[in-house]
Amino acid sequence: MKKNKKSIAIMIIVSIFSFVLFFTLALATTEFFNVSTRNNAGPVNNGNSKVKIEYVTNANETLGEDTIYGNTGEWYETSRKHFENYDRYDDEPLNKKGFFTDDETVVVYKYIKSDYISSKVKNDNEVSIDIANQKNIRELDMKIKSVVTTDEGVTPLKNTEFIIKKESDIIKTGKTENNGELYVGTITVKDEIETTYLIEEQFVEGDYIKEVNQPFSVKIIKKWNEQNSKYDVSLQYDKNIKGLDISLDDSEMVITVNHKKNEVISTTDLGLQYFVKSIDGVDANRNPHINIEENGNISLLKETETLKCENNQKILCEIRLYNLDNTDTLGKGIKVKIPNGLKFNKDDSINSIWKMYKETESGVLVETENCDEANYLISDKLSQVKINGFDKTSSKDANYKSVEVSFIVNEGNLGAERNINTTAEIIDNVNDVNKNNDKDEENLYVKYFDLQIEKYIESIEVNVDGESKTQNIGFDKKNQITKIDVPSSKLDKTKLNITYGIKVTNIGEIAGIPLEITDYIPDGLTFDSSKNENWYKENNCIKTTILNNKKLQPGESETITVILDWNLNKSSIGEKINNAEISLYYNDSDSKDVTDDNKDSKSIIVTVKTGAVTYTITILTVLCVATIVTYTIKKNRKGGVGKHDK
Repeated sequence: MKKNKKSIAIMIIVSIFSFVLFFTLALATTEFFNVSTRNNAGPVNNGNSKVKIEYVTNANETLGEDTIYGNTGEWYETSRKHFENYDRYDDEPLNKKGFFTDDETVVVYKYIKSDYISSKVKNDNEVSIDIANQKNIRELDMKIKSVVTTDEGVTPLKNTEFIIKKESDIIKTGKTENNGELYVGTITVKDEIETTYLIEEQFVEGDYIKEVNQPFSVKIIKKWNEQNSKYDVSLQYDKNIKGLDISLDDSEMVITVNHKKNEVISTTDLGLQYFVKSIDGVDANRNPHINIEENGNISLLKETETLKCENNQKILCEIRLYNLDNTDTLGKGIKVKIPNGLKFNKDDSINSIWKMYKETESGVLVETENCDEANYLISDKLSQVKINGFDKTSSKDANYKSVEVSFIVNEGNLGAERNINTTAEIIDNVNDVNKNNDKDEENLYVKYFDLQIEKYIESIEVNVDGESKTQNIGFDKKNQITKIDVPSSKLDKTKLNITYGIKVTNIGEIAGIPLEITDYIPDGLTFDSSKNENWYKENNCIKTTILNNKKLQPGESETITVILDWNLNKSSIGEKINNAEISLYYNDSDSKDVTDDNKDSKSIIVTVKTGAVTYTITILTVLCVATIVTYTIKKNRKGGVGKHDK
């Protein structure tokens, strides 16, 4: 019976526990699903790319957010949401429609409080007034279409790269899709303004030739038609540009850029040589030359030894485009990589033929006017220049055309190795039979500046009660501990005159001048200007400019001295550390000192000699002897008792 009661009790307890556990899990599950539902109220992630949609006020206050997902290359469309008490503000987002990309796309819709009249300055003389919901708004899809025209007809071209600017701001960079189209974005027509777009083709894939070789502008003019109660849109562009056509209807504007098939099938062989012509106006003696091998192959050769340069020096480079084929041909565009350590010299007149570009995270080159962010240069000066053919049976020198580019050495962003590698290459060279010669490099090494200071004790004059004794130490013992023992009875009558040596050495690769040396006097030591003709006191330190006319070449040294006094007493003994540094320096290249060895110190220790050590040793010796004797006696006694008992 007791067993049954016990079993029943256990079953009741288990049942109650199970119910509580189930109830707790149910609540937790419900809460989880509630949270999940709230978090996934937006579109479902069914792709690898996303578009984030932000709804904000004109004061950048967030009204809401959405996210849509898709696969890269797929088409997306977004639309403006309605928020109570808010009206449309500013233009519709240019990218409200488009294609999913590898990077996240952010679409921003702007709003303003209802019944608000906003004024927005469009330029210095024109102000547009936008009254919410007063006039119907139109939208135009802006597209660029890349095509090639042949006898067979018109064919779309994919991967043609364009840059689109609105006024002077870049609004789009991208490549055409398989249908030959690049969707630029949605243009909002809601006010009477004129907007100019600048379009430039950067690259065309395949064996094709551009017909539109230069950037072109398209002006969109918007005017309100009171009679028809709508906005009229018209275009202005240069209709004489061959290969350019622009169509416009109520819903879209299509800019068609035409290309030609490159019919030249000849075995063009262009070769490029990139070399330093001069450093700060001094000829680098680096001109390349042609080598014709026994089998008839041609190679381009030049000096490959790394050139040495210094910070702020001007590096003038030459790029030669050789025609290594026996037929005449046209040159091509050239691209130069700007490495760390070199800065494009924008102010140099020879650089006017170059355009600066920065590389985006997606690898697209975007033109820039900022030298600090530019990492590529492109010039098309040779792209339409004829280069005569090369008859290697009658000449040893191939014909070439060349361009120049100049840089300024900037050691500020160099790596520890201080090496610079810059490259140049031919672009759009699709018919070249030997692409091994299409790219070349130059290597530079930036010399470093490094002054070293070493502090040591030259000598110590010990003056005890009017009697002097000098101890010579010298530079060779700079790493040894300098210690002076003074009898306690003579302590208050002892004075030390310490002569410190300061050796400055140029251990770098650039000549330089130590303009100023600063010495920091430790507490307890004093400075006497009568003993130090070339030093002067400034606050808690002393300085000298005695070396400011000494230009130290690499490996050279100069040594100076300074005398400090130490009047001893019980409170002043111990260790004194004297620090010195090169506080100012100069070199012609304005190079920074690469190491932190512009400082050094030397210590001196004064102790009191009392004889206490001798007494201590004597006492310890006596104690040790006594201990041994006592131990021996006890041992002998113990041994004797044992024998007697036996």
